[in-house]
Amino acid sequence: MQFEGALAVMEKNDSAKTETDTIENAANAETAETFKDAKTAGAAADDKTVRSLENRCNVAQMSKYLPGSDKISYADVKRKSSNPHRLRIIIVLSVLASLLPYGLGRWIGIAHSDRLGNFLSGFDTRGIALVSWGVTVAGLLSLWIMILEPRSYFWPSMFITCLACEQFFAGAGMLKNEFWYSTNVVYGENDRYVNALNWGITAAIFAVFAFAILYVLALIFVKKDSPLNILTRSWMTSIIFLSVEAITFALLCFSNIL
Repeated sequence: MQFEGALAVMEKNDSAKTETDTIENAANAETAETFKDAKTAGAAADDKTVRSLENRCNVAQMSKYLPGSDKISYADVKRKSSNPHRLRIIIVLSVLASLLPYGLGRWIGIAHSDRLGNFLSGFDTRGIALVSWGVTVAGLLSLWIMILEPRSYFWPSMFITCLACEQFFAGAGMLKNEFWYSTNVVYGENDRYVNALNWGITAAIFAVFAFAILYVLALIFVKKDSPLNILTRSWMTSIIFLSVEAITFALLCFSNIL
């Protein structure tokens, strides 16, 4: 009986040892698999690091061919991409579009005041004001877009054209402070039609000042993380500008000025 008991204990110990060996083998296999995955991930990380170093070396090699590339800033890049000759041409054409059409319109207004007054008397004063107002607003809007898109040739051309037309109207209407006295002396009973040209331009310019005040207030009081910060975006700014211009012209049309 003692022998049988000892044999049973030995068999039980062998079974426990076998189970322990199985668990250890499974743990070792899992550890080996984990080590293999870690080694693979480490190799991938090493490859990524090597590629990053290679890219940096390539950039360093390329920078040797760029003089002063280590000191280039964003302002330098923008300065190199700009075209100063184009800007000078635009400025010269803008000055010419301001002076020559104004002088021509003023000469026509003085030398041919009767013909011009009779011609304008065939139109409604609101329609005349709409033409001068629309030309002025188109010029201001094209100037704004020209600043946003400096490489475009369409908007500078449109701005110069609208500026020339607006200055021609201003010269013919002798636009200045208290212009209605001058037009009354020159055009006589047809002065209200010429005044409509001046009032259209004046309304557009007055709306610019009103819009500028609103825009500055938005920049001061609207925080960057506020949903109202969308009011300072370029496209929203253009919509607000046109809205202010439209409201100003509507007030002009429904007043007794025209």
